[in-house]
Amino acid sequence: MSKAERYRLFVAETRNDTMRTALDESWSKASGTHVLIYKKGKCPPGFREMKDENLHLLPSADREWLSEVNALAAAEFLKKHEQEAERANMRFLSDFEKELEKEKRKLTETGDGTP
Repeated sequence: MSKAERYRLFVAETRNDTMRTALDESWSKASGTHVLIYKKGKCPPGFREMKDENLHLLPSADREWLSEVNALAAAEFLKKHEQEAERANMRFLSDFEKELEKEKRKLTETGDGTP
């Protein structure tokens, strides 16, 4: 499977320019004091990354929003990679079945197993 995509939280003061930037993003939230953007990639102009150790500083409504969009991002990732995961599971099962057959033959040949 592909490497997991990393989303990051960015924060800025509420201003016209940061509000316009947030409107172009899939996941953003604005309040009277700050704007949040949750996305992959580079930090948008006028924003700064909010590190994990500072998430406790967010109001509870913002932490709840972040939890919800994080779940949505995970669901999107799983849906996007669903077929790839299914193919990997099928390969595993096929390889496992082949190994079991080899062990069965080996045990039958040595007389330790039942035919």
